[in-house]
Amino acid sequence: MFHHPPTVPRTAEAGCLAEIRRWQYEAERLREGAGAEPLNAAQSARLLREARAADRRASARLNAVQEH
Repeated sequence: MFHHPPTVPRTAEAGCLAEIRRWQYEAERLREGAGAEPLNAAQSARLLREARAADRRASARLNAVQEH
């Protein structure tokens, strides 16, 4: 049986979803790191800000995918 190759939009969407998953994973890792024992309060706060930024990137990318 012959299978057609994926279309460009479908391939692009898969790439976008992979990017979203990477940002979500990064946010999770940053939040875990913020709770690490040897960090001071300022270091933890910075990691949490970076985690929120990664969450925003993932959300923005997801919204862009859903709009198309």
